[in-house]
Amino acid sequence: MANVIAVGAISPCGQRKSLTSCDGETCWGSNYGTNLSVVAPGVFVPTTDVQGTAGYNPTDLNSPPCGSNGGKILNDYPDQNYIIWFNGTSAATPHVAGVAALILSVNPSLTGQQVRNVIEGTAQKVGGYNYQTTSGYPNGTWNNEVGYGLVNAYAAVAAVLSSSISGATDLCTTNPYSYSIANLPSTAKVTWKITSNRVILTQVGNVAYLQKNTNDTAQIIPGIDDGKITLQATITSLDGVTPVSIPTLYYTVYIYYPPANLIANVDNSGTYISFLLLYNTTQYQVQYKDLDNLNVQGYTAFTLPAAPVASVSYGSGNLQLAAIKAYDRFQFRVAGSSPCGMTDYSNWYTYTPPATITKPTTPTTTPGIAWSTTTVAASMSITYPCPASSCGVEQFNFPQIANAALYEITYTVINAGNIYTTGTFQTSSPPPYTGYVGGSNTSTQMSVVFKLRVQFTDGSWSDYATSSQYTY
Repeated sequence: MANVIAVGAISPCGQRKSLTSCDGETCWGSNYGTNLSVVAPGVFVPTTDVQGTAGYNPTDLNSPPCGSNGGKILNDYPDQNYIIWFNGTSAATPHVAGVAALILSVNPSLTGQQVRNVIEGTAQKVGGYNYQTTSGYPNGTWNNEVGYGLVNAYAAVAAVLSSSISGATDLCTTNPYSYSIANLPSTAKVTWKITSNRVILTQVGNVAYLQKNTNDTAQIIPGIDDGKITLQATITSLDGVTPVSIPTLYYTVYIYYPPANLIANVDNSGTYISFLLLYNTTQYQVQYKDLDNLNVQGYTAFTLPAAPVASVSYGSGNLQLAAIKAYDRFQFRVAGSSPCGMTDYSNWYTYTPPATITKPTTPTTTPGIAWSTTTVAASMSITYPCPASSCGVEQFNFPQIANAALYEITYTVINAGNIYTTGTFQTSSPPPYTGYVGGSNTSTQMSVVFKLRVQFTDGSWSDYATSSQYTY
C-alpha cells in the first residue's frame, strides 16, 4: 500500500531475524518479500514494562521469550518497570516511527511520501545482502529480505538538515526565480522536475529556474491543479560510482489566481455567494451589481474568521449580500489578497432567479385591514377612574399582511373633543400587538382612533388605514 511503510526485524548481527539468526530466539522469524520497505532492531529491545509485578519482568526473569538466546543476555533488569526481552516487528516498527518524527521535527512541511523517501533513501545496507536496482523501488538499491536496509536515524536527519532546496515560496511576477540545494556535494548532480504547466522550468547546471507561464489563463481546478506546485530534485552520483546519500528533495511554491467556482444562492433570509478559497489568503473583496436596480452596486471586503488549513488547498467562502434582493438578477466577482498582493478579479458570475421567485407587488393602500369595533372593544382593559400609572392597555388586532417587514400603529386619544395624547408603536412581530394608551389619572370617558401602515420587505410603505373612533 502506498501510504504504509512495511518494517521488518533484524537480529543484532545485522541480518533478517529468522529461526537460525544469531540471537538464539528459535521460535520466530520476520516476514519479508516484495512490499518490505526497511528493517529495524527486533530482538533484545529494552523498553518500559507494566509497573511492578503485573508486567513481564520478573515473570520472564532469567527466561527469554524462546530458545536459549545464545547466552547473549542472562538476566532481565533488576528494576521491574523495564524489560530487556521486547521483540518482533512490534519492536522494530517504533524505531521507524521515531525516525519519521525526527525528520518532521527538522522539516514539518514534508509530506508523508517525502518522509518515506528520506527514510528509504538513507537506509544502511547491512548484512551482506545483494542490494539491486529494482523496478518499483525508486529510493535506491533494494533487497527482498531487508528492503532498502537498516533504518538510519542520523543519516535521515542529516539529509534533511544539510541538504534542502532554497528559493522563493511565492511566484509573484513573471521574472524567473532560482532554486538551489545547500551543501550539495561536488560529486552529485541534480535533476529537477515539476508536474504543472502553470510554470516553466529551466535548469542550468544544478540550479533550477521557475517562471510563471504567461500563456496560462486558466482558473484553479479544485483538487487537481490549484496553484500549489511541487518542485522535485533528484540527486544522483555525478560519475555514477561515488555514492550520494541525499534523498529526493521536494519544495512547494505557490502561484495565485482569482477565486473560482463562484456560486450564488438565495433563501428566505437573503442572497448568498460562495467561492473556492485561495492558499494563504483570508481577505477577499467582492464587487457586485444588481442588474434590476442599478442603484445597488459596490464593493464589500471581508476577512475569514480563521485562515484556511495549510494542508487543504481550497475551501468555501460564504458571504451574504444583504443589498441584493432574492428576486433580482445580479452579478458578482471576487479578488483575494494573496502574499503577492491582490489577485485579479475572477470572471463575472451572473445570477438569474428561478421563475418561482418573483418580485412582490407593493400595494398603494393596505387591503384587508378591517378594524372591528367588536374585536378592538373586546380587547380593552380599562378601569374608571384610571390608575395613576396609565389609563389603559389595548391589544391592537388586525390581519397579518403579506410581505410586511414592519407594522406601525399610531393612536390618538380624545378627551371632551380635544386631543388628549398621541403615540406610535412599531413592531416587526405579526399581530396582535399590545401597547399602552392614555397617560394620567382621569375619570373622564375618552375615545381613541387607531391608524396602521406597513413597511414592506422592499423598503416601501403602504398608505394609512384608519379605524373608527372607539369610546371607553
